Parts: sequence; structure tokens; C-alpha cells
Amino acid sequence: MDTSDYSTHSKRYKKHVDYESEEWTALKQRRRELDGNRCVFCGRPGFTCRNGLQTHHLTYERLGHEDIRDIISVCGSCHGALENRMVLKPGQYDPRTPEAQERFKDYLEYINRVLDKEGSEKGD
Repeated sequence: MDTSDYSTHSKRYKKHVDYESEEWTALKQRRRELDGNRCVFCGRPGFTCRNGLQTHHLTYERLGHEDIRDIISVCGSCHGALENRMVLKPGQYDPRTPEAQERFKDYLEYINRVLDKEGSEKGD
């Protein structure tokens, strides 16, 4: 996604999601807790990120009505790399590598088991 694509994407997204809503804030906070308040790719703690952790969508199927499984917590560098908005510096972690994607897939499987267990304990 080049910069112009990102701008269009961002405008479309903002049209559907109220960043100020209690629902969005609670969902984002719950996801960050689930992710250990760290970037799910590089593991960087949110408190060390210049602008805190960001939220990255895995799917836009429920845009504006997201489920906890639709989003993840990422640092700004990994978020920019995932959306091809930035060039990484030599040696900087790249979440797009096959190895990183494989670790991420394993992580998602683990988190989905945690969520399934929580749901079954609540009787959902």
C-alpha cells in the first residue's frame, strides 16, 4: 500500500469507526491487555513506543463493529511496515518476513485458544 492508498484507506476507516467511542476504547484496551501491552510482532512494550501502541486490523469484514479477533496491538514501526508506509532501517525488525509471519500465526492460534477458553468459562 503506497502513501496515497493509505490515505484513502485511512479516510474510509475513519468514516466507519468512532475513535472516541467507549466501545472502541474498551475493545482496544482489552486487546492490548490480551497482547500483554506489547507489539505482537517485535515484542516492544507499549510504554516505550513514542505514541503508544497502535491498533492494526487483521480484517475489515466488521469495520465499525469489530470483534476482539479482528485487531492486534502493534508498535508504530511494525504497523508502518505491515502497511508498507515506511522503509525499515537496516537491522530493524521486519514483521513481513516468513519467519515473523509464522511466529505470528502461532501467536494467533494461542490467543484464539485463550479467547475460546474464556468464552466457554463464561458460558458463551
